[in-house]
Amino acid sequence: MKGIIIVLICYLIGNISFSFLLTKLKLKKKNLDLIVLNSLRDEGAGFQKDTNKVTLISKDNKVLPFPVKPKSEVAKDILEFIIDRSHA
Repeated sequence: MKGIIIVLICYLIGNISFSFLLTKLKLKKKNLDLIVLNSLRDEGAGFQKDTNKVTLISKDNKVLPFPVKPKSEVAKDILEFIIDRSHA
């Protein structure tokens, strides 16, 4: 659908290479525009914490990893990525 961006948020809990492969398959199968891959493996990231570490993966296979940062900044990064891609 034009004008709608579909984003899936999922968690990295196992093997990194396997998680990236599954993520890319999900992008195509579900016709997603973006997957936000949250790390539960890194110090300071995950549930019941004020910080998180994510990697954004777009349908054109652009991979953009971010360091551990406050969740409010993670949300800003996701929105900026979506806005930038929607104007491209």
